[in-house]
Amino acid sequence: MLRAKGYLRYVDDFALFHDEPGQLEDWRRRIEGYLEGRRLKLHPRKTEILPTAEPAAFLGFVLLPDGRRLLPEANVRRFRNRLRGLRDRWRTGPVEPPEVRRRIVSWIAHAEHANTRRLRRSIFSAVRFYRAPEPGPPPNAFCAAAPGTTNRGTSAPRTATGTTLATGTTTTASALPARSTAGASDPTGPVGER
Repeated sequence: MLRAKGYLRYVDDFALFHDEPGQLEDWRRRIEGYLEGRRLKLHPRKTEILPTAEPAAFLGFVLLPDGRRLLPEANVRRFRNRLRGLRDRWRTGPVEPPEVRRRIVSWIAHAEHANTRRLRRSIFSAVRFYRAPEPGPPPNAFCAAAPGTTNRGTSAPRTATGTTLATGTTTTASALPARSTAGASDPTGPVGER
């Protein structure tokens, strides 16, 4: 038993704190011996003794001495690449919006545990999910002319407003289905055209 006062553990990751580097090295040797008896060993690249004044990687974050948490650059780079690939597959059709949303929300849930607000805004403003419109009229589009206000030469009847064929005016309206956006302000919203 180490009896370390400064100790932090999450599942199989842990951090020990002490003012003396020699004490930390002794603990490392004792932990290695304990694990060896169970046919386990410490990860060679992730086991290190560092001053708390230096940034340290722990649980998928970079912990800074001032208390901020950042994502490692490699993590951000991988997500940007995956997001672009996901967008490209979504544009061609094999990936549906619920899957896109699930993957994005999953990464955001992890990233929100770090100081990443500007990073997330930057990522989601740079990668837009947009499908080129199909040729021809948009689906569910319609036009409507107000009765009695059509151009001269048509057979629309007179209306109560007194519009006559001689003063013919045209009023048209078109409506399209509402489009959702997946912008930086709401990357978890529905994936749609922009």
